Amino acid sequence: MDYLAPERLELPGVEANVEGTLAAILRREDHDSFPGFDPYPPEKAEDTEFNRKYPPDRFGEEASDTARVWKVYRGEATEADKVELDGWNKTLDVLLIFVRLLNWQPICI
Repeated sequence: MDYLAPERLELPGVEANVEGTLAAILRREDHDSFPGFDPYPPEKAEDTEFNRKYPPDRFGEEASDTARVWKVYRGEATEADKVELDGWNKTLDVLLIFVRLLNWQPICI
């Protein structure tokens, strides 16, 4: 892939900046340290209500079967299901009352 070499990418009137190319950056010793990025999580999680309810996973166990994402999913799904089932229950009660009233109509006429 020498056709991508910096010397072949020269444009007329543009000075080649070999130091700023991706290849030059990857050759540096400190290529894995980006300013403001910490690849390791902090030692102690922030004390918030969410972290108290769903404690964070240990480093490296974020994709396990007992990961926090599944606990959060189960909690949120339970709350959503409660609201949905309550709405269906109330609708069904109204429909049953309406059907019951319609069943009495032939007797009254």
